[in-house]
Amino acid sequence: LLRAKLLEQLGHFDDAITDLTAALQCNSQNPSALTSRALLHQRRGNAAAAVEDFSAAIALSPDDAVLYYRRAIARHQIAADDDARKDLDKAIDLDSRMADAWYIIGNIEAGRGQSEVAIAAYAKAVEIQPEHSAAWYNRGNLLFSQSKMQQSIDCWTIAITLQPEMFRAYNNRAAAYNRMGRQAEAVADYEKTLQLSPGFVRAWDNLAWLLATSDKKEIRNPERAITLAAKACELSEFRDWTCLNTLATCSSENQDFESAVKWAKAARAIAPAPEHPELDQIVSTYEAQVQSQRIAAKPGAFIR
Repeated sequence: LLRAKLLEQLGHFDDAITDLTAALQCNSQNPSALTSRALLHQRRGNAAAAVEDFSAAIALSPDDAVLYYRRAIARHQIAADDDARKDLDKAIDLDSRMADAWYIIGNIEAGRGQSEVAIAAYAKAVEIQPEHSAAWYNRGNLLFSQSKMQQSIDCWTIAITLQPEMFRAYNNRAAAYNRMGRQAEAVADYEKTLQLSPGFVRAWDNLAWLLATSDKKEIRNPERAITLAAKACELSEFRDWTCLNTLATCSSENQDFESAVKWAKAARAIAPAPEHPELDQIVSTYEAQVQSQRIAAKPGAFIR
């Protein structure tokens, strides 16, 4: 068992599993070895094998709340959410102060579309463990989806206070600020997101859209928006239709309608079918602007 632990620390997970398997062949009634092997199976992406080992460990230690919690995570990973939920309920019965169990319940119920149940579960997690930044973050996401902007901002602000490097919380809070018309705060949060995670495509794209389309003089900056949108397209290897559409919008806001047509067509080419009618209309609008520019540029285009 000691060698298996050392092998795990060295990152030799398969060798560690082999050692644990050998140990269990000598003594199959070892819950510690079963749990260690289960966790290694999870790290190797074999959640089904992890469930088997956790089940064997539970049979030996039926009052261990952590084992039910860990098996629930493995079951969630193989989409056995009903069984996972039963395990989490059992874990909470055994240890009512297990905040992480409530957090996973929130994740499961959010995935099922049960937002209110999930929000309540996240609330319970942070009631037990106020420093649970992930629960605050996910609760903020659900509140945002319900258009409860200030409440979502409050959750993300707490998450950021607890975990200042949580760049996604800054990005999401920026979106909420923007929805509330607090664009200066939104810009600041997008800038912070990019500082923390320069490769995060959504922040480049979101900030580009805001700077290109803002109706506030102190915020609007179409020229910089082009640079930001181009970066988002570059990072996404020009395979994200929403980024291409943003670049088209930024081009149009800079009166470069030929580029706007180019990028809007590129977006339409890879966008899901339900998006085609709106993108077709956008392309037509930009093409009309191109034609207007060409007519205006011809000699004698204006009546004097």
